[in-house]
Amino acid sequence: MKKPLLTLVCLAAAAGLFAACGGGPDKSAFKSASPEIKQVWNTALAADGANDYVAANTNYVSLLSQPISADQVAAVQSALRALNERMQAALAKGDPSAQKAVDQLKSLHSTPGRPGAR
Repeated sequence: MKKPLLTLVCLAAAAGLFAACGGGPDKSAFKSASPEIKQVWNTALAADGANDYVAANTNYVSLLSQPISADQVAAVQSALRALNERMQAALAKGDPSAQKAVDQLKSLHSTPGRPGAR
């Protein structure tokens, strides 16, 4: 009786550890970045955590046009991927703030002179 319970507890702990390790961007990637770049990264993370999709996306994209390391590029790309997945999931559930963010991002991406504009 105790053995199945112990196995279940160990599996749950391992699953939690696995989720924590692969759950998001490498926040330590910007530890040695310049103060200006670190500020943009921290602003992006804060906006991301608050589900401010537009501000997070804009800050992440702006980092990609900066001289950052390969590890930092990977962290930004991971963060953008996670942000977009969350935004798409919210959109699929009918979240009006996600729809508004998608509309704003489309508008920003079509603005001439902006990186990625068409």
